[in-house]
Amino acid sequence: KKMVSGSEVFLVLVCAVARASAAASASGSASSSASEGLLSKDFADLRVVCVGCSSGIGRATAEELLRGGAKVVVSSRTLKNCEKVVSGFDNGHAFAADCHVAGDVSSLAKAAKDFFGGEKITGFVWVPTAEGGGPPFSAGAEQVIDGMRSQMAVNVEGLIHFVDLILDDLKATR
Repeated sequence: KKMVSGSEVFLVLVCAVARASAAASASGSASSSASEGLLSKDFADLRVVCVGCSSGIGRATAEELLRGGAKVVVSSRTLKNCEKVVSGFDNGHAFAADCHVAGDVSSLAKAAKDFFGGEKITGFVWVPTAEGGGPPFSAGAEQVIDGMRSQMAVNVEGLIHFVDLILDDLKATR
């Protein structure tokens, strides 16, 4: 049993960025397939929940974990986008959750535990959302504050609630 360390998460992010960069700049498959071999890491013993990972760096990170063999639950508010990430992988599961909603966060933790078949969750990736960046300051103080509250609900409150739900799993895999 193994918990994802900070250095492993960093490695996954570096690999994901390198892959995305190689894919964007490669006109042929030779460059892309060369980077595939160089960046591969075995994550087969990991069970990871990736929140907010249906696009961008979150998606690249989830795909890197999936390619490495980790069992991964990919979650965002849009199920269709999550399904695109896990398509083609037997070790991935898509789950829609709005992390503004405590019930959705609880359902996500339960769905992950069910998908992992009783095995403990070994780590998670939580990609903060900017909710479109919030309104500009010229919109008025109340709108700016409301936008900040919305971001805090997802990025801080949702995260704290999720960690609370999976903390025993994380401790058990140390």
